[in-house]
Amino acid sequence: DALFFANIGYLPKPVNKRNWYRETPGQLFSHFHMMDENFLVDAYRKNAGTGVLGRMLDVLQRKNYRVSPNAISSNTDLLNGDPKLARSVDVIGYSGIDEFYPKSTSNIGKEAMKAHFNILNGQTKAESGMFGEHWSQSFVNAVDKTEQFRSALKTVKLTQSYSGHAGWQLSMVSKLMRVRESRGVNRDAFYIRIGAFDTHWQMKARTESLLGSLNWGLNSFTKEMEDA
Repeated sequence: DALFFANIGYLPKPVNKRNWYRETPGQLFSHFHMMDENFLVDAYRKNAGTGVLGRMLDVLQRKNYRVSPNAISSNTDLLNGDPKLARSVDVIGYSGIDEFYPKSTSNIGKEAMKAHFNILNGQTKAESGMFGEHWSQSFVNAVDKTEQFRSALKTVKLTQSYSGHAGWQLSMVSKLMRVRESRGVNRDAFYIRIGAFDTHWQMKARTESLLGSLNWGLNSFTKEMEDA
């Protein structure tokens, strides 16, 4: 049902102890750089700024699939694709999607505040800066998509219970997959992340606990997919 790759390192070419420093463009002994290189899979930066899943989605999009890159709780370069395709990554919290301006103040309501923001970010003068225009359009698009997602997710009822950091994130993945039609998507890519594997002490016990939590999440997710 799934593939699990453990302890994957990064080497752009075969090296030995005499030439590895000269022949390796990345930093082999840095946890951060190793993780980053696994996200990019582009040692010589022939596709700078893109990640391996983003490039996979590029191929599908060019074949007329409706694709969506989704990061649960935190963004990643893994999902970045060709900027010419103008496809943004949706970053969604595992506990749900926050409403824009969720409460009224003493003198202005939610709808009135939304109207003010639409005016502020609406059509401007011909000489307005393109960066400001781009920011405003991105902002309005994000608010509209947030409302779309919130409305769709309210209808979802999962069959499984989820626990642990991995499980909570996979719960949101399950919900998004169940509303793929209302989202207008037929190919998704999802990114979730669990940390604390850099165990400098009590490695066996801590790794056992972390993988146990991951296993509970994957078990619920697998059953959810079977029930879908």
